[in-house]
Amino acid sequence: MTLLPAVLGAIVSGIALQLTFYLLKQRRVNAQAVSRGCQPAPVADSASIWLFGLPILWSMIKADRDQCRPQLFAKSFDDLGRVHTVRKAILGFRILATRDPVNVKFIYQSPSFDIGPARSQALMPLIGLGAFTAKSTSKNYRSFVRSHLSLDKVSRIEVRQTHIQYLLQSISIGEDGWTTKIDLAPLFFHFTLDIASEIVWGKSVDSQAAAVPSRGGSKILLEQCFDSGKSFMAKRCNFLSLYWLVDSFGFRSVCAQLHHEVDKLVEGRLNSDPSIGGEQPVILDEIVKSTQNRVDLRNQTLNLLMAIRDPAAALLGWTFYHLARHPKVFAKLRMAILESFGKEPITMLDLAKFHSCAYLQHCIQEAHRISAIVPLNERFAVQDIDLPRGGGLDGTKPVFVPKGTHILIANYAMQRHPEFWGSDADLFIPERWERRKVGAEYSPFGGGQRGCLGPKFGHAIVASMTIQLLQRFDSIENLEFAPVRYRETFESHSGNGVVVRLHNADD
Repeated sequence: MTLLPAVLGAIVSGIALQLTFYLLKQRRVNAQAVSRGCQPAPVADSASIWLFGLPILWSMIKADRDQCRPQLFAKSFDDLGRVHTVRKAILGFRILATRDPVNVKFIYQSPSFDIGPARSQALMPLIGLGAFTAKSTSKNYRSFVRSHLSLDKVSRIEVRQTHIQYLLQSISIGEDGWTTKIDLAPLFFHFTLDIASEIVWGKSVDSQAAAVPSRGGSKILLEQCFDSGKSFMAKRCNFLSLYWLVDSFGFRSVCAQLHHEVDKLVEGRLNSDPSIGGEQPVILDEIVKSTQNRVDLRNQTLNLLMAIRDPAAALLGWTFYHLARHPKVFAKLRMAILESFGKEPITMLDLAKFHSCAYLQHCIQEAHRISAIVPLNERFAVQDIDLPRGGGLDGTKPVFVPKGTHILIANYAMQRHPEFWGSDADLFIPERWERRKVGAEYSPFGGGQRGCLGPKFGHAIVASMTIQLLQRFDSIENLEFAPVRYRETFESHSGNGVVVRLHNADD
C-alpha cells in the first residue's frame, strides 16, 4: 500500500509532462502558422484534447465494432456546422481531417503527402514491401502495377465461364423461378479471388469450388488467412504510430500461413511452362523479369491481390445492395444491358465496350459514391505545407500542416454532403450522373501517385458480373431490412451482407 502514492504520483507526473510537451509544440506550430499567414482549422471534440484524445479513440473503436464509423466521422464535421476541415488530437498525434474537395484535390496532387511510416509498418507483417507499403519516392512498385492493370491489358483478360458457373451453382432456383434466400456478398468475394489469383499467379485458387455447398461450403486456407489478416491490420492502423500495441501470436500465425500458401503459388508458376494459359496475361511473369527473390515475389503479389480482389468485390456488393432496394432501377438497368449486350455471355473485360452502356456506368458510379468503398483515405505530411483553405471562422483561410501530421480524407462524408451533391445526396439516384462533370468531390480512387492501383480493372469486373447476372435474372427482391452497416477492412462492405432473392428470366 505504501507504494500506491508513489505510483500514482509517477503516472500524474508522466501525464503532466506529456501535456506540457504537447502545449509547447502547439505553441511553436501556432507561431509558424501566423508567420505563414495561416489560421487554424476548428477543433473537433475539443474537450477530449485534455484527455489525449482517448474519448475520440474509444468512440472510433466502438463505432468500428458497431460498423458505423463512416457515419460517426461525418457527424464530427456536422456537429461544428458548415465545416469541412477539422483538427483532432489522438494519443498526442496531430490529425487533420477534411471533406473539402479543394483540399482533397491539393493533397492528392502534392508530393508533400505520402504514406506514413506507421501505416506502412502496420501493414508489413501480412503483405510485406510492395505497392501498398512502399513510399512513392522509393522503388516504383505502384507504376509497375498500374502498367499491368492499364486499359489495354485489362481488355485482354478473359473471365472464364468456369468462374461464372461456380457462382451460379451457389444460387438455387425453385420451381416458381425464384431463388432461395441468398447472400451475394461472399459469392462476390470468392469470385474476385479466383479471377485475381489467375491474373496474379497464373492459376485460380478455386475458392468458389470449395465454397459450393455440395463440397462443404467452406473458405480455402489462403482466403481465411487473407481475410483474417486484413481485418487485424485495419485495427492496427487505427492506433497510428502505436500500431505495435495491436499484435498477437494468432495474427503472426495467420501471416505465416498466408505466406506459405502464396509461396506455393509462386513456386508453382515458376516451375510451370509460361506458355500455358495462352494470351492471358500473368503479372508474376513480368515481376520475375526484375527480381528472382522469393520473398519479394511473395510480397509484390500479395500487394497486388489486395489491390485487385477486395475493392472489386466490395463495389459489386454495394451495387447489388442498392439495386435490391430500388427494383425500378434494376429493371431499367436490365433493359439497358439487354439493348447493349443482348444475351451473349461476356468473356473479355472490355471496358470500352462496357462504357457503351451509359446507365450501367451511372449505376456503378452511384453505388461507389453513396457507399464510399474507402470511407477514409489517409496521407502523411512529409514536410511543412499549407492547405488552401479550412482555417478561420469562415473556413476560407489557409491551414498550416506541420511535417508529421496525419491527414484523413473523409470520402464518405464528402460524397454524401448536400453542399456538393444537392438535397438528395443520401439517395441512390443513378440519373444524377447523366449530365454531371466529375470533380474532386467524387474521389473514390484517391489520386496522385498513391491513387487506387486498378480502378479500370475493378470497374471492368463489376460491369462484367452485373451484366451476366442481369442477363440471367429479371427481378430482385431485398430480404434484409436492418439499418445499413459498414464493415471496414480497408474497404467497406455491407455489414448486413447482400441478402436477396432473384427471379430467373423467362425471356
